[in-house]
Amino acid sequence: MSSIRKKIILIITTVFISIPFFVLPEPVLAVGIGEALDFNISSKFDFSGRTNVRATLHFVGQKAQYFFEDNYWNSRSSLEQNEILSKATRLADEFDNRIYPQEINLWGAEPNPGIDDDSKVYIIFTNLVDTAGGYFDTSNLYSKSRVPESNEKEVIFLNIRLLSSASDRRVFSFLAHEFQHLISFNQKTLLRNSDDDIWLNEARSEFSPSYLGYDETYDGSNLKRRVVAFLEEPTDSLTEWSNESKDYGQVGLFGAYLTERFGSSVLAESLQSVQSGIESLNTVLARNGSGFDFGDIFLRWAVANTINDSTLNPFFGYLNAGLRQDVRVSPTQIISGVNDTSELLVSHDFKDWQAKWIWINNLPVGYNNFLQINFSGPKKSFFEVASIIFYQNGTKDIRFFNLADPASGTDIFFDLTNGVEKIILIPVKMEKVSNFTAQEELSSLHMNMKRVAVPLPILTEVASKPQEVPLTISGSSTSEKAISGSGRPSDFGLKEGDFIRAEGDNDIYIINDFGYKRLVLSPKICLQYGHLGARGCFGAVRVVSSFVRDAFKTSWYFTNGETGDGKVYFLEQTGEDEAILHHLNISGNDFANQGGDFKSVFIFNSREQNSYFVGGTLVKLPD
Repeated sequence: MSSIRKKIILIITTVFISIPFFVLPEPVLAVGIGEALDFNISSKFDFSGRTNVRATLHFVGQKAQYFFEDNYWNSRSSLEQNEILSKATRLADEFDNRIYPQEINLWGAEPNPGIDDDSKVYIIFTNLVDTAGGYFDTSNLYSKSRVPESNEKEVIFLNIRLLSSASDRRVFSFLAHEFQHLISFNQKTLLRNSDDDIWLNEARSEFSPSYLGYDETYDGSNLKRRVVAFLEEPTDSLTEWSNESKDYGQVGLFGAYLTERFGSSVLAESLQSVQSGIESLNTVLARNGSGFDFGDIFLRWAVANTINDSTLNPFFGYLNAGLRQDVRVSPTQIISGVNDTSELLVSHDFKDWQAKWIWINNLPVGYNNFLQINFSGPKKSFFEVASIIFYQNGTKDIRFFNLADPASGTDIFFDLTNGVEKIILIPVKMEKVSNFTAQEELSSLHMNMKRVAVPLPILTEVASKPQEVPLTISGSSTSEKAISGSGRPSDFGLKEGDFIRAEGDNDIYIINDFGYKRLVLSPKICLQYGHLGARGCFGAVRVVSSFVRDAFKTSWYFTNGETGDGKVYFLEQTGEDEAILHHLNISGNDFANQGGDFKSVFIFNSREQNSYFVGGTLVKLPD
């Protein structure tokens, strides 16, 4: 007996042939048991690169007829032949009683009686390459007048060596996978004159063994093999299809995730639609009232693949016990030590529907306690980003950003004052939604990371920033500014976020990089920021000259950095240590047009916000 090379055998995708129209041939006479036929076969999948094999009909089931390749069969011993026949007979019984009726019930019917006017499927066991469990070729459902190499039959090819080396469950899985392809061709191409993207067709075929229960025992299952393939290359694009192990890993795991949350009907209904690919899924999701589109689900799937914790939210983990145990992607890149003074540019190339996991570690509290990430690139507006914030107390916070959304803009900010352990960024490009190929184009996304004392606010509308006018600097010393409000911390040996107090003055201010300062109204406010220590800001105050203090313009505009709700407030001082807080209910455009400057808006926390009296809402900037 010839030795069989030990490699993982993978299910190979359907071979799709685009044909202008469908032509029926003359009916073919039935074949008797013991009769041989010649079959055209793909040299890509044949073990010896052949384009034709001769195979004999050995037995017939209720729904299919089973042929064995003559050369392989005749080279086996009687014992091996009996083993092959026994396993093939069990497969036929499984196909008749479970695979055929259950898949028809889920997906719809195959072409029946089909191109050959025969209600039974042809299943050909032949010697395929090690990496092929089987394949289905759509060209066999067209006439020879259109496709000369067509077999003019509903044919599924399976690797005959599986009948000697693989478990029954695995062989059942391969046939279930390929039979879905036959059904899909009928449901999409023949009945609805539509084509589907290969990745989604393969996702349905990968789900078929799970639907039939073959993955219920996770160890040794087709699903576990797909997890192994996925974890070897998790950054592969879901939708680009090059027919490699990594592609099956992607669609197998995504199909498992999708159906855990929306049931098998989400895949079945998208098959029975004139729409294709992502568009068909979006229609089904909207019709079922899910509240999510494909992009929403993909981002949540990417989150689940790294934290895999459905206790946080059902969308952030898997329900299958084996998937809960095994699925944890490794970081694509680890970034450490973004400190108070460093600035780092990180760039990655992305294909559509390709996730990458960028870990940002080592974020101790310092002077600048907001991590600012600026995104840029020619396709930036097609990206969405998921972020996972890990806190030292074991909690997590998941946020989503659309880089085309004016509310997100080009920058996102993370507050580091609450014991942040690490942040995982997951950018995903979502430009293309159909007609995917084996080689999709790459687009660069640049992420500029630095720490700042305060973030810019998020206002309700996009505002055009006021033009910055150069200021004339005068004075006897280069370290002092003669114009109030024109200073920058670096001009005076200071940093953004520093606390300053002028000599002889008890008022304490916080300064930012844009020439603004905010008054710390009272000692009570100063003590509400626990990360500054027991003395609050008093222990960090820098004593400066009144000239330096006055170089920064005082601002009374605030937004809450903890809630991130984007609301901007005006603080009206009513006494030495008292003030009233007013919600500023205007658009971003009005804020700018009335003379407001985004750079003047400071961050406060909820404790400080709640310490002020609440006044009436303002609909314009105060005079």
